[in-house]
Amino acid sequence: MTNKLFITANGFDEAILGIASDPLTDKSRVVYDYEKCVAILQEQAQLDAMAANEFMRDHMIKIKMGDDTPLFVNTMSGTELFGTIH
Repeated sequence: MTNKLFITANGFDEAILGIASDPLTDKSRVVYDYEKCVAILQEQAQLDAMAANEFMRDHMIKIKMGDDTPLFVNTMSGTELFGTIH
C-alpha cells in the first residue's frame, strides 16, 4: 500500500479496525468498529446509548465524502450472522 492520506473520524482512533481495500475501484478506506464508536461517544460526550446511536447515524454514517468515506461495521460471529452452523 502506498503512503495515502485517509479520511478519518476525529476522536475515534481507538475504534479503528484497519483498512479495507476494494480491488474493483482501487480505493482503500479506514474501517471503524461501530460499537466502539458508540462506546467512545457514551464515555467522552456523556451520551446515553440512544443519543450515541443517533449521533452515529446522523453525523457519521450518513455523511458522504466520496470514495474515501470511512466505513463503520458492526462486528459479529458467523453464528450470530447465520445461526448455528451444522
